[in-house]
Amino acid sequence: MFPMHPLEKKVLNNCLDHHLLQPGDSLLIGVSGGPDSMALLYIMAALAPRLGLTLTAAYANHGLRPAETPAEERLTREQAAALAVNYRTALLPVRERAAEQKISIEHAARDLRYAFFKEVMTEIKAVRLAVAHHADDQAEEVIIRLLRGSGRQGLAGMRMRRDEVIRPLLTATRQEILTYLHDRHIESLTDSSNNSRQYLRNRVRLDLMPRLIREFNPALKEVLCRTATVLQAEDELLNEMTTRAWRQTIQIEKHRLLIKLEAFADQPLAIKRRLLEKAFWHLKRRPGQRQIEAIIHLAAAHPHVIHFSRGLRAWREDGRLIMACPQGETNSRHNLVDLDGPDFEYTIPGPGIYQLPALNRRLVVEVTAPPSPAALRREEINFLDYALINFPVNIRNYRPGDRFSPLNGPGSKKVGDFMTDHKIPRSQRRQIPLLINNGKVAALLNQAIDKDYRITPGTRKSLKLSLGPVEKQYSP
Repeated sequence: MFPMHPLEKKVLNNCLDHHLLQPGDSLLIGVSGGPDSMALLYIMAALAPRLGLTLTAAYANHGLRPAETPAEERLTREQAAALAVNYRTALLPVRERAAEQKISIEHAARDLRYAFFKEVMTEIKAVRLAVAHHADDQAEEVIIRLLRGSGRQGLAGMRMRRDEVIRPLLTATRQEILTYLHDRHIESLTDSSNNSRQYLRNRVRLDLMPRLIREFNPALKEVLCRTATVLQAEDELLNEMTTRAWRQTIQIEKHRLLIKLEAFADQPLAIKRRLLEKAFWHLKRRPGQRQIEAIIHLAAAHPHVIHFSRGLRAWREDGRLIMACPQGETNSRHNLVDLDGPDFEYTIPGPGIYQLPALNRRLVVEVTAPPSPAALRREEINFLDYALINFPVNIRNYRPGDRFSPLNGPGSKKVGDFMTDHKIPRSQRRQIPLLINNGKVAALLNQAIDKDYRITPGTRKSLKLSLGPVEKQYSP
């Protein structure tokens, strides 16, 4: 048995410090046979007993390098077997997808690869996907996004955790990974396409970065990674400010989004841009800088109508700026939200029995011992880990943009999409109460819970939520 390697210690600390995983988690590891992913596979296998993980490795064959992929698949399969790690693979029709959708090979490969990973995650009930991006990748990514004109959010680079995807190696350098492979005598293969200057990422890695390091700053990679970390923290703050400003500034009506011009004018320019970006996403449109600046110009007392694609328009009216499709959408999916029933919101200060008049229902909130496995199978959607709940919490109905990570699902999903997938009638969706804990959707009562709040072997107390008809009057 080897003593713990320094890189294994670094990854363990990342997992613990950033809450990447919990005991009992099923983890999918994306492997390619290259140095980075083979190091990740071995490190997670070494840490699995300590972290209480079940591992599966997945190899995506893009069908682009037929001379190399058989060796990669053989290596990844054999090494997974040697480590007693489950294994999955698939041949992906990348060229066909690229031609069919008129997108780049890189774009098609990424889309199909992550679709494959999500299928496997659903099959094995994995809660996280680990990929092997490291610190050198982060530095290169920041440079690439700068070249493409990204703003602060883009320049913040890759996150250690984003929805279901985790990057345990993100603080490790390429050299640390190569040292680990050498020390542990781990075999890996080199992807010949990594040396092709056809791709921007390779040109940045092979040409631009070495020159910048050689001629301008030997510590450039470290500087770029530190910059990304700083920007991530600032981005989180700006997101919180945007959320507060959204509540003050934006009003959602059926098929329309209304911006209160007086409140909007009081916002800093950076928050205005983020509000409009969020507004476009609510309307199922990809925001562009020119469109955002055009609406800012419109909001500053320039009365005219802006026409966007697919019938979307923006105009001023009675102290508000309206974004809507007055001639109707060709696809009803682009409606903002089905507002059947009024908004409701109740504050729940702690365990007890509460009336929900808007629903004519009552909610029983109680702290219990962890349920038995049989009870958990019957009522899994009604139990949460009590230690993760920070009272007071809120009970309210669905709002545009709400997201959560459904238990036994592949990752983060919009609440509206979850309801669509589970065939919940549109007329009932606004009547389903959501439990909001620290601003996050923790549960859809009697429907689903967020996987981060699930009962685990380490749970000491559980919170049971029972939603039922009103029987008699209770006081909170």
